[in-house]
Amino acid sequence: MENNDKNAASIYPFNLSFLSSKFIYSKMLQTAKCYEKHQQVSALPGSIPRANPDELLAIFNKYASVEKSGRKFMTANDFVQRYLNLYNDENYNRETVRLLASAADTSKDGIISFEEFFAFEATLCSPDALYLTAFEIFDNNASESITADEFEKVIRHTTPLMQLDFDFNCEFIKKYFGAKKQRSIGYHAFCQLLHDFYEEQGIQAFKRFYFKSKINFF
Repeated sequence: MENNDKNAASIYPFNLSFLSSKFIYSKMLQTAKCYEKHQQVSALPGSIPRANPDELLAIFNKYASVEKSGRKFMTANDFVQRYLNLYNDENYNRETVRLLASAADTSKDGIISFEEFFAFEATLCSPDALYLTAFEIFDNNASESITADEFEKVIRHTTPLMQLDFDFNCEFIKKYFGAKKQRSIGYHAFCQLLHDFYEEQGIQAFKRFYFKSKINFF
């Protein structure tokens, strides 16, 4: 990647494809050895062996900069910039850092406890890590459900939509959130929504291109 691309990555919002979790997981376990042979129960098919809790704690303590009542916590900057080593330029996108950190900050209180850090590692080891991680990022208030406003806010923060004016009042969105978009959806409905969203995005882009081409032709 050229330097210009690196600089741009620190300014522009992240693409949801980042949530494949492969990079995050490899970063989390680069110094923590998996202890599959010590597990009493074998990992489920498609899952990844868990890391050693003691080694995870050592990693957590290394990057946690906040201490309250004798306990250490990570801030969003600790987790994303210092630990994951992302968005370190001076003009980094603060909302992007907050959103990425919210994947581990399940209480949404702005700091990450070791219990949350440990649970996040467990999430990354599960077969549906992509959707579980995405759900935490979209769930802005720890309600364990997603509103239309929460969904739109995060989606509008992704790079492709900076180049495409997606219609969030379309029938596709109303199918999930209701005609007045006042319905909240749970995890399983969210998975289906996220799965189908990019197809809908492509359909809208095609319709806009086709309509524009017809106007230019005539």
